[in-house]
Amino acid sequence: MSRACKRLSSIIALTCLTSPLVAMPLYEIQTIGPTSPTYERIVSGEYHRDSTAKYVAANNHVTGLADRYYDNAGRGYDVWHFNGTTTQIINLTTSGHYYDHPSGGIYRQSTTQTINANGHVIGRSNRYLVTGGSRGYDVWHFNGSTTTNLSLTGAGYQYNHGSGGIYRYSTVYKINNNINPHIIGSNNTFTATGGSTGIAAWLYNSGTSSHTLLGYYGTGYEYFPAYAGGAAYTSNHVRGLNDNGHAVGFTSRFSTIDGVQIGYDAWYYNGSIHTQLGFTGTGYSYLAAPGNIKRDSKAIYINNSNKVAGWSTRFNNTGTNLGQDAWLYDGGSTTNISLTGPDYQYNPAAAPTDTYQYAIVRELNPLSHAFGDQKRFSSAGDERGQDVWRHLSGSTSQISLTGALYENDNLPGEPAIRHAELTAINNTGSAVGTNRIYSNSGLNYGQDAWLFNHGTNNLDVISLTGGTFEYTDASGTKRDGEAKFITNDNLVAGVSKRYNAGGSAYGQSAWLYDPITDSTSELTFSIRDDGLSYTNVQALTTNGIVLGNYQLFDGATLLGVHAFRWDATNGFFDLGNITTNLAAANWENLLYVVGSDPDAEYIIGNSIKSDMLYGNMPYLLTPTIPEPTSLTILSLAPLLFIRRQAL
Repeated sequence: MSRACKRLSSIIALTCLTSPLVAMPLYEIQTIGPTSPTYERIVSGEYHRDSTAKYVAANNHVTGLADRYYDNAGRGYDVWHFNGTTTQIINLTTSGHYYDHPSGGIYRQSTTQTINANGHVIGRSNRYLVTGGSRGYDVWHFNGSTTTNLSLTGAGYQYNHGSGGIYRYSTVYKINNNINPHIIGSNNTFTATGGSTGIAAWLYNSGTSSHTLLGYYGTGYEYFPAYAGGAAYTSNHVRGLNDNGHAVGFTSRFSTIDGVQIGYDAWYYNGSIHTQLGFTGTGYSYLAAPGNIKRDSKAIYINNSNKVAGWSTRFNNTGTNLGQDAWLYDGGSTTNISLTGPDYQYNPAAAPTDTYQYAIVRELNPLSHAFGDQKRFSSAGDERGQDVWRHLSGSTSQISLTGALYENDNLPGEPAIRHAELTAINNTGSAVGTNRIYSNSGLNYGQDAWLFNHGTNNLDVISLTGGTFEYTDASGTKRDGEAKFITNDNLVAGVSKRYNAGGSAYGQSAWLYDPITDSTSELTFSIRDDGLSYTNVQALTTNGIVLGNYQLFDGATLLGVHAFRWDATNGFFDLGNITTNLAAANWENLLYVVGSDPDAEYIIGNSIKSDMLYGNMPYLLTPTIPEPTSLTILSLAPLLFIRRQAL
């Protein structure tokens, strides 16, 4: 037995085997957060740093947050960016975005929103008066070398605060993946004295450094509050952006008579013009007062084929709210994509000749498959849970679980209570979600994770079942699984709760479902003497690599949290054990994985370096390419059980 196996065999159930021509995955580690004195403090002679990696791009660019300190006291936090070689602070640092703290040091605070495929970052920075009073927020874009303030400025977008300084309030939402990306965001608007005049939504083109205002203005979309001195109040909201630079959102509607809000109009901006979307007319609008037509539609999702999904509120002609319909716009027409039928509709007492139903769209993939959920009702209008649906090629189908285990049939003759939720979708039309499990008496007894496979049209339970993953008592069977990630090949990673003999939750195990073998592999890497174990999954790559964290035990003793890598070919590896320069780079082990790029070429996480007492320091792992060799590997085969349950 090798030295490594002898050292670890008392800690984890390991099988050591010598395998010829195995290419063990190996990584090199880089410290990627800021390390200057501003970002550390010294406690009992040891360093404390608190810096966290948040997002990684396919070109190994990483962004995250770092706590700031002065004389061991906190001074806010900065956003940093690592470009593969160096780390730099990328948030706004100019006057108005910091203040001199009365106890010494500079205080500033920023957050990162996301990073795109090319390593561009968007984020938000707090604004301050020189004495520390809050003056709102500015938003920004980092293009790999410079940071640009994206906030709209000047009259209408800011005001001179009565206590000094300029107040401005901006929000940034999304960035697309173009080389010169488009970005969507908004600014609150104000009178010169600070009275609110609404929200201005915008699209920023980084190639031309220009903003375009989004949404509708003018009659029907504005009113004139008495405090505004003749200025109009208009409220526009942007929600979706695609790689063509097209955006979707909605605009508040206002009465031309008394300024009362009378709903929203949805819109699609194609780079030059706005098109109104959503349902209007009979069934979706009513005359609230002479000249006041109330209607309510919102556009939320847009894909790169310029298909748009959203929803519209249903009304009868007297204004009774009859729920909501989901819709899909294909560039020429708008289709109602809601489920219909007695389980999803009822006749309300206030409008007994009309029908109430409620659908919401949750996702839209690149092939224009729309996914959502729909409420279930009794004939009297009592809510009976919800089902998940998919719309494809003009047809909407329910895709979540049914059957006795997932239904509470407490009202004979009425639809059973059934509750499903969508977790994630992929680009090919498959989806994962959960269905609530019910006891014999209708109590919530956990949930099962399921996969709807577009290729086979099959619906299967894929979370772990049996053994320690469920507990049966007189009322039924408890278990609790959750799918967290799905690839375009329908590999799914998730977690399931573990139970002790008394039925109490006792940790959790991760798992991977493989549609080729129609089996779920349990990922349990270390078990305490009494059966407790904990594994969490943080990422699933396109080639089936699972990344996450697990608790490492020696008998009854917790030795700490460790990061892991697992795939069906190579099995389990503690990431610290396959990082070649771990000790040389001043790391003892790796605690947490945050995520990776789609192919696990770059893995990011947070851990504690050897000179740190506590806190976090971010790392980046990049693979080395070893020659195939005969070597001793550590395998966890005895703990990787195969479990599945088909419907």
